[in-house]
Amino acid sequence: MNVSAEQLEYVIREVTRRLAEVPEQNPPTQSDETETQLTDRVITVATLKDLPKSISKVTVNTKAIVTPAAIDLLKEKSISLIRRSATAAPAQSGPALVIAQHNCVAAQEITSAIRKSGRNVRFMTIANGEQLGPELRQGEVAVLVTDRPFEATCHANRNSRVCAIYATNEQDCVAAMKETSANVLVVDAKRNNITLVSTFLTAFQGKRG
Repeated sequence: MNVSAEQLEYVIREVTRRLAEVPEQNPPTQSDETETQLTDRVITVATLKDLPKSISKVTVNTKAIVTPAAIDLLKEKSISLIRRSATAAPAQSGPALVIAQHNCVAAQEITSAIRKSGRNVRFMTIANGEQLGPELRQGEVAVLVTDRPFEATCHANRNSRVCAIYATNEQDCVAAMKETSANVLVVDAKRNNITLVSTFLTAFQGKRG
């Protein structure tokens, strides 16, 4: 029986969809502005479609399955594919920060600004706000950048591990942090407010003592 590349891609997408409820132990991270690490067990075209244009190198686990269509897409975009064994995340003081982008490519500016402050940041792209909860590790705090902030906040809060707030200015953010135990800040991609993110991180650390 001959199977076309399109049929193979469809089958693998279906397998990935059915495994979606199983949390990954090592969520996607980005080590610098041109390299991103994907820890998905199966890498498809859908996994790669929202990669920032600056990415020239994609790192995956040695055991990850990369579909032929995904390999073709990487070649088309002149992106190198590197396989590495999984390694433990480096230890750091204070809560780790995750920058997630949904339905946009605006998170890079925030990611770069936060990294310049010396904080370690994990970067990921998610298909919807509901996917953020399973990706968060114990004690992590996240910023979700999206062009659909109300929808993303609602979806993110469906997971019991997430308490997400949406704020458009520093005052509202501080007020929300006083009344909640938020660990996720949803940011409108059109505003992309670095100061707002800093306010959220300061308030989060203050509540943790």
